Parts: sequence; structure tokens; C-alpha cells
Amino acid sequence: MKNKMKFKIGGLRRYEARDFLYEVEEVMKAQLSNERDSVITRLFSTAIEKYDEALSRDDFSVETKAMNEADRDVCEKYCGLKHFVRGQLKHPNSGIQKSAIEVMRLFDKYGDIRSSSMGHRYTSIEHFLEDLNKLDPEVLAELGIDVWIEGLTLAIAKYRVARGVQRNERGSYKKGLVQECRLQAEDAYRQLIEKVWAHYISFEEEPYRLFIENVGARVEVLKSMLKSRATRSENEREEEQKEPSQEEVQDSTTEE
Repeated sequence: MKNKMKFKIGGLRRYEARDFLYEVEEVMKAQLSNERDSVITRLFSTAIEKYDEALSRDDFSVETKAMNEADRDVCEKYCGLKHFVRGQLKHPNSGIQKSAIEVMRLFDKYGDIRSSSMGHRYTSIEHFLEDLNKLDPEVLAELGIDVWIEGLTLAIAKYRVARGVQRNERGSYKKGLVQECRLQAEDAYRQLIEKVWAHYISFEEEPYRLFIENVGARVEVLKSMLKSRATRSENEREEEQKEPSQEEVQDSTTEE
């Protein structure tokens, strides 16, 4: 039997690596119950837990309650303004109707900010407010939305303060911990498969064969995925190289 378990996990993204290691652990618990395997299996499980904990803390624990509440308040103010303006589309006064149509065009331009990431959300809202201030002042005055705009602007300011607190908390978090734990988990995987392969060669027991086959099958799937991903990236780079640069476009225009 060929050892198909050898695999450079470094090519996987952080959550892909975690999920793969957990899949290996499931196979390990199902097949490796022999006392001779207890030390290496415990080391492997501990390494995965530390990596998963580092990922979870890096993504979620440092997110402060104040920042999340401030973000919700911004979304509520933005959506409240949107609903108010939409309600004016059927106003009996045609002037107010026209003003509402102009403002709704801006809302349509930036879409549903609630489904965006925080970074994209606040970039969109800032551009929205900039576009809103470029409208004829009479449009805003006719709709009577000054109080809504002030509320939204204040909510954004509170969010920025809360975001600053969140960044300070993130700064106190040990930098590089995720990478450190990932390398430890990858090393634990290497030790595990080397030990399993050695035991299979020595004892030729069924559980080791099943472990090797199951893990090897998953590795083949991931290798194929990484190969396809690399091919797509290469094709995209080639397409970009085929496109004329801005300078070439300008030169050809000048020649014409």
C-alpha cells in the first residue's frame, strides 16, 4: 500500500486546515484505540484544540460588545432613514415625491449595507452621506430628514470610538498565535501519520489500514482542490497579462 497521507497542509486556508484536521481526528478516534497509539493521539487532539481556540479567539472574542452595539445602532439609523424616505414616495405633494425619488436613488446605489462586511458597510455609508450632501439643499429640507442625518452621523462617530477600543483589545492579543498553533497542529499531523504508517508496516493491523485509506482519500480530494485553485489563479494571471496596460491604451489613442 502506498502512503497517501503525506500532505502539505500549509497550502490550505486557515479554516480548511482546521476542518481537515478535525476530519482526521474523527477517523483517528474510530480506528486508533490501541494503547500503543494513546500518546500520539492525545498530542494530535490537543494540538487541534489549541489551533481551533486560537482561531476562535482571533475572530470573535476580541470583538467588543460596545462595537457590536454601536454597529447595530448605525444599521438601525440607516435603515430607519431609508424607510422614512421610501414612505415619502407616495406623498400627495409632488415636490416631496421627487425629492424622495432622488434620495432613494442613492439608497439603491449602495444596496443593503446590513449584508456587507463591516469594512465595506462603513465605506458605503460614508460615500452615501457624501452623495447626500451633494444634493440640492432644498431636497433635504423638503423631506425634513436633517434629524435622521444627524442621528446617523452621531451613531457612526460612536461606532468609530468603539472600534478604537476593539483595536486596542486586539493589540493586547498575542500576535502570531494563530500561526504558531497552526504550525504545531501541522507538526502533530506529520507525527501522527508517520507513527500510523510505521505501526502499519510493523503490525499490518486492520485499523491502521482503514485509517490510512480514509485519510488518504481525503488528502487526494484536497490535493485536487488545491491543484484546481492554482490553475484558476494561473489562468487569471495570464488573462491580466493579456489586457493592455493604461499606458498602452493612452499610446494607441495618441497615435490615432
